[in-house]
Amino acid sequence: MINDPKLCAYQLLMYFTKSRKLTLSSEQLPGHLQLFTHKAIFEILTALLEYGFVFKVYSSKGSTVSYYLTHRGERLVGNIK
Repeated sequence: MINDPKLCAYQLLMYFTKSRKLTLSSEQLPGHLQLFTHKAIFEILTALLEYGFVFKVYSSKGSTVSYYLTHRGERLVGNIK
């Protein structure tokens, strides 16, 4: 597993160029994100959350968490495209 925060951040932003929503569960990660450790993914998502690029929604059962791009996040991703 890869624990490189910069590469993980890049892959997460590339994921958000295709979808405004990222859903994570403890058992399953989307395809290319499976290469990274959970720690690396959550560190980057926490930073994106703190800076207002995404917001977090927990499922009613608590087994999954979804991250959605905010308008600020959409502008960030738009600059990458």
